[in-house]
Amino acid sequence: MPGHRSPRSVRELAPVEAAWIGAMIDGEGSIYRCTGQVGHRMEFGNTEVELVATMLRVVGAGKVYLLNNRASNLVGKLPIWRWYLYPANDVAALIEQIAPYSIKAQKWLPYVETV
Repeated sequence: MPGHRSPRSVRELAPVEAAWIGAMIDGEGSIYRCTGQVGHRMEFGNTEVELVATMLRVVGAGKVYLLNNRASNLVGKLPIWRWYLYPANDVAALIEQIAPYSIKAQKWLPYVETV
C-alpha cells in the first residue's frame, strides 16, 4: 500500500536516555543512507559488549552483531560488537528524539521522514 509504514519499534526515551544515545552516536556511531536501498540506517560499535547491549535495551529496537574481522582475531585484539538500527521509520523516530543532544542527528534531521 503506497505511503504505508510499519509501526515503529523505538521506545519513547526519557531526556537522559536520549542524551546518552546522542553522545554514543556522536562518539562511536554513524547515521547513513544505504546505497541502492530505501532509507537510512544507524549504527554504534564498541569492544565492550555491555555498552552495545545497553544501546539495544535503551532504544528497544535494532540488532547486535559480532563483527568477524581478521584484525579482531589477532592475539591482543578485542572483538568488535556493533548495533544496527533500521528500517527507516525506526531511524527517523530515534533521530527525532536524540537530535537535541547529537550533532550527527541534527545534521540528518532534515533528511529523514517525520514519523
